[in-house]
Amino acid sequence: SLTAGSIDRASFNRLVIGGSQAVISAGPSPTFASEGLVLMITPSGKLMHQYKAPAAYRLSPLRLKATSDGGVVMVGSHRRPITQQGGTVRLLERGYVGKLNHELNLQWDLVTGIEAPYTYLTDVAPLPNGGYLAVGSFDSNQFQPSRGWMLRLNANGSVAWQRQFQYLSISSGMVISRFERVAITPGNQFVVAGWGEFNTFGNSGQNAWIIKTDSMGCLVPGCAVGLRELTTKSVYLKAWPNPASEMLNVLVKSEKPLHGAQFRLTDLMGRTQR
Repeated sequence: SLTAGSIDRASFNRLVIGGSQAVISAGPSPTFASEGLVLMITPSGKLMHQYKAPAAYRLSPLRLKATSDGGVVMVGSHRRPITQQGGTVRLLERGYVGKLNHELNLQWDLVTGIEAPYTYLTDVAPLPNGGYLAVGSFDSNQFQPSRGWMLRLNANGSVAWQRQFQYLSISSGMVISRFERVAITPGNQFVVAGWGEFNTFGNSGQNAWIIKTDSMGCLVPGCAVGLRELTTKSVYLKAWPNPASEMLNVLVKSEKPLHGAQFRLTDLMGRTQR
């Protein structure tokens, strides 16, 4: 089963196509998985290069964007099935980002975010000043509904910063928030579209959701925000003001002592200063 996900035009008018193909394991209890598939073809339709991601990566459908160096940046999720009591299988996910060169060879990839049922990335866009912005859904798996997830990556795939957004609904009750697509404006601002799902007293529905932020992912330009470090451990990190010019306050809360904890200070371009 082949599924086409997205298409973009690379250098020399070549087309890059992202999708996935189904993988079914053999045995008395077969399991279903999918592996990402990237194709590069000429304007006349001749296949030049292809890349197949491991079956652990749920890239269905695979979202990708061509990059200025003739390569491709792609997003999806890394899936891990776990067998629960009674034999039922539960899938846990983390966000996935990968970078391919002009011959579709893997340059780097990153698996990030807390492993949970609904943690994944759905779209990505190269930034004019270098790096990438990926969006998707972040699930803490701690009895908290998923949130819209914005992830700023440097050119080498390291995380510069990340934000989470909650859809605001007039309904009381659980609200699920997810980002689906991202676009970059000429002024280097971010426009993200997605949806919010609410469930109140048995009544549920979905609303379209769109936000616009500045280049630091702030709804209010120059906002001072606290960053939460997304980690599998019970650690809370808050830094303010952010950005900072002269003094930076850092607050760390942890259930266990942090031995040898390290902090990295970056500038607005994501470059490490200290």
